[in-house]
Amino acid sequence: GIATILEEAGVCTKSDFIYALNEVEFEDSRLLENCNVGKTYYALEGYLFPETYNFYSYDSAECAKMVVDRMIAQTDKRITDEMYDRAEELGYTMNEILTMASVIQMEAGQNFKEMKNVAAVFYNRLNDKNEGTLGSSPTCYYGESFKNDDGRYNTYNVKGLPPGPLCSPGLEAIKAALYPTKDSPYLYFVTDKDGNFYYHKTAAEQQKTINSLKQGNNWIYEYFN
Repeated sequence: GIATILEEAGVCTKSDFIYALNEVEFEDSRLLENCNVGKTYYALEGYLFPETYNFYSYDSAECAKMVVDRMIAQTDKRITDEMYDRAEELGYTMNEILTMASVIQMEAGQNFKEMKNVAAVFYNRLNDKNEGTLGSSPTCYYGESFKNDDGRYNTYNVKGLPPGPLCSPGLEAIKAALYPTKDSPYLYFVTDKDGNFYYHKTAAEQQKTINSLKQGNNWIYEYFN
C-alpha cells in the first residue's frame, strides 16, 4: 500500500521502494534488531511510521531510500526508552509489541478509546489455557494477499502472535499494546456496522450477540465477504 501511494504521488517507483526496503541494515539498530527476517513476508512491515510526509521528487532510487530511512527514523523517534522498558516488563520484544499493536490497529481503526480494551482481550486470550490464539479476523486477509501463503499470520490457527506486524500501527495502538485495560475479564469482542464494540466473557455470549446483529442486519462481516 505504501509503495502504491509513493508511486502515484510521483516520489518513487514501487520497485525502487521495495529495493530500498531490502537494502536496510538490521543488526546495528535497536529498533530493528528483533525483526523476524526470513519469517515475515516483509521484514519492515510495521516499522514505517504512519505519518504525513513531504518529499521532493527527483531520482526515484534516491528518493526511495530517503523515504525508507525517514519513515524508520520516525518510528525510532516515537519508540521511547520507557516503551522498551515496558515491553520488557510485559515479557515481549518490541517486534512483538508492534505486532500486537498492528492487530489492534486493524481491529479498532481510528477508534482510539477502544484500543486498550481490544488489547486487553488479546492478552487475555494469549494467557488463557483454553485459547492461546488471538482469533482476529483481519489477520486472515493479510496472508491471503501473498502467493504461497502458509497461514503463518492467521491468528485463528496460529498460537501466539504472528511473526511480525501486519500494518503500520499508529502511536495510540502502540500505547494500547503496552498499556492494555487492567483487569479486563473479556476473551471475545465483536463490532457492528456502526463501529460499536461488544465484549464478552464466553463464546456463547459472543455468538448470541452475533446472532442478534445478523438478525438486525447490523453484522459487519457480510460486508467484508
